[in-house]
Amino acid sequence: MSSFFSALGNRIVLCLTTIPTTFLGWLIIIAITVATAATAAAFASVSGFVNPKEDYHPPWQQRDDQENSGPRRFRCHWSIKPLSAFIFPALAEEVFWRGILIGHPSDDYGTFSSLQFILAGVFLVLHVLVHPVAGYTCWPRGRKTFVDWRFMVGAIFVLGGATVSYLLSSGSAYAAALTHGLCVALWRDFFDGEAKLIGTRTPVATISENYTGENIISEEYSL
Repeated sequence: MSSFFSALGNRIVLCLTTIPTTFLGWLIIIAITVATAATAAAFASVSGFVNPKEDYHPPWQQRDDQENSGPRRFRCHWSIKPLSAFIFPALAEEVFWRGILIGHPSDDYGTFSSLQFILAGVFLVLHVLVHPVAGYTCWPRGRKTFVDWRFMVGAIFVLGGATVSYLLSSGSAYAAALTHGLCVALWRDFFDGEAKLIGTRTPVATISENYTGENIISEEYSL
């Protein structure tokens, strides 16, 4: 049992201490991240899962609560939430699904083994399927979104991109979290993803000018 926990801890440490050290290495990860986000965004738009025009509600236009009474978010405040996506769910999930379950290339003489590539595909599928399971168990409010085939296909693109980033970065959870986190932040915090997950309306503050030229604030709501 002690050897199991020792191996588990070793995998966590390895994926959290492995960071691309070359410019080319980071360039590859950035290219994968951009390609993943673009592919997922294109599919979401074409399939109707996201309406780029109607669903676009950036954090700086939102209130601090789901009522009209909350104060408008300051820029230093609204930036925290999108950035948090890189910690959770991105980094936390990548440490588990990639770092722990797939393992590190150092486990097999410095390179990923054929078995690890197979495990990468298996756990990618399981990671996607966990979402509808969560919808029927611990997160019923998100069930309608999690069981939507368009969400699941989009998750395959996003988590597939994160898996590729992990493999090509020689087992860096940070590289995988960058790809994963950017896509989550864009959908959740900029295109009403959170409102869909929790089944609420997102209040949006818009600024217009009255006849005196003074800025006045009105509220719009999106379902």
